[in-house]
Amino acid sequence: MRQAIEGQRERADAAALGRLALSKRETAEALGVSVDFLEEHVIHELRVVRRGAGG
Repeated sequence: MRQAIEGQRERADAAALGRLALSKRETAEALGVSVDFLEEHVIHELRVVRRGAGG
């Protein structure tokens, strides 16, 4: 029972943090540039986690 309660607390804490990453499209929009510009000039300056097929 205690582990279940601790697990629920950990999930609630993680949810309170919100998202920690953006897609390429979201990143480009946040910076006010195109995805092409982002990939050519900006992405090499960022920490990137590649996941899935594109995006």
